Amino acid sequence: MGEVTSTSLTSCLCMLLGTACFGVGFFISYWFDFRYRPYGIGSTVHEDRYFYGLWQICHERSNKGPGDVFECSSAIESHIEPYISPLFTVVPDWYRAVQALEAIGLILTATGALCVLLFTCVKRLQFPKFLYSTLVLCSLAALFIIIGVGLFAGMVMDRTERTSGIATDKNKYNLSWGYAFTTGGGILIAIATIVLGFEARNL
Repeated sequence: MGEVTSTSLTSCLCMLLGTACFGVGFFISYWFDFRYRPYGIGSTVHEDRYFYGLWQICHERSNKGPGDVFECSSAIESHIEPYISPLFTVVPDWYRAVQALEAIGLILTATGALCVLLFTCVKRLQFPKFLYSTLVLCSLAALFIIIGVGLFAGMVMDRTERTSGIATDKNKYNLSWGYAFTTGGGILIAIATIVLGFEARNL
């Protein structure tokens, strides 16, 4: 094989876009958020919001004016102050599992993206063994990412619904845009892997 095909180029673009989306979602603190219903004392209105990411958990209190508060705590530490994380003060095992899955996914994604780029652009690397190794890397990357986001969604929703005072009609909680970026990145990486698989027919 001595030329760049539309199949390999499409796979490369999907892989690079998926890597970028996943990279954004991996590092930001907006996988899950919820807010307490605003309450007031006299003319002052407060709103408490909590943001959960893989590596950081944050609390924001808005006073609708001067005096707004935004504090974060590392999700790597074993203990988190309750006013920052009402869901848990000790990072649970499932959270650690998601961190591990996504960290492995990041390593596999970075390696897989490099291999896809090299396969697309470097003619002497366009041979079956390199292609199949690249397919394995990308498949594992997508698998680890998707398992991780699935575990996170299931467990964080279950934990929220079981926590007294949070899962009520007056409070809003949902998966956030960082989670969407991570999930979208995993899906794009899976698509890139499938498209690249068709390239094997041309070898």
